Amino acid sequence: MAKEIPVGRNTPKVQPEIPVTPQEDKKTDLSMPRVDLSEQAKATKTSEELVDLLISRAPDDLLPWEKIAIPSRGIYYDGKIPDGMVEVRPMGLYTDKILATARLTQSGQAIDYVYKNCVRFSDKTFDPLDLLVGDRMFLLFYLRGITHGNLYEFQLTCSNDDCKKQSLHTYNLNNLANNIKGPKYQKEPVRIHLPYFSKITQKDIWIDARFMRGRDINVILRKQKFAEQMKGGSKVRDAKTGNIIGSTEISLDTTIEENLNLLIVSVNGVADRDKIQQIISRLHGQDTATIRETLRDAEPGIDTKIIVNCPECANEMRIDLPITESFFRPTNPAGV
Repeated sequence: MAKEIPVGRNTPKVQPEIPVTPQEDKKTDLSMPRVDLSEQAKATKTSEELVDLLISRAPDDLLPWEKIAIPSRGIYYDGKIPDGMVEVRPMGLYTDKILATARLTQSGQAIDYVYKNCVRFSDKTFDPLDLLVGDRMFLLFYLRGITHGNLYEFQLTCSNDDCKKQSLHTYNLNNLANNIKGPKYQKEPVRIHLPYFSKITQKDIWIDARFMRGRDINVILRKQKFAEQMKGGSKVRDAKTGNIIGSTEISLDTTIEENLNLLIVSVNGVADRDKIQQIISRLHGQDTATIRETLRDAEPGIDTKIIVNCPECANEMRIDLPITESFFRPTNPAGV
């Protein structure tokens, strides 16, 4: 059982944690082919027969669906994803067309189309936008692996100020199988006790917060894009060229506040949105840190932090595995 915070009287109990067991598909080799037509191909005698063999197979036979379990085990989806089992298939031509459409990639919608085309749910009404961010990230790396293989190459600039050299790195996506994190609590929202507010009131102050979904990310991105378009301030121009090189406007990153407004559903049981927003605007750094770390620790998903070393200066860097253009369009797919 998770510990209760001994502050004030009538402290509500924290939700019990669930024992996390290893996922069955942890040892899956993402680079292994899902289809084997080698025996049938041996029987063909001409190029036309070989082409006919491929044409004779339905698209779903060549890009087959396979069942996998998402990290959350499906427990946060009101029974719409039983046991957390979904079906996935490799990305194909349709996905390539989506990723090549500038309008969709710039708006962030391209990834949503990838999920809709390559992930299937037993409940046909379920929208991939309602997946937890952690489940979506897991599926994205899995789809990349079964499509282009487990070896992923990316460019990285050294974080050492005395170096700053750019170098090519290769990462085996199969290693991420050891970083899958299952659900910690039986349900959401998760109850989080606020240490600073509890201390100054000598009463237990807590919030109930849910996990972030794909549609939350889209809401935040739209707000950020709108704010960018509406930016004011005096523009600073180069004296010779007349080009804008900066602005006198001071811009604050409101992402943290936007996240909290989306994810906090009540404060001590009070669900009034106006009051919640006012509480959020008054949060102490201890409390925001507690909320952030608790949700990060409790959310199921996949930890994509890796350690790489700069080949030039041996500087060790701990980074989130970046998603670059080569993630979807590798220059050397599947080690070819």
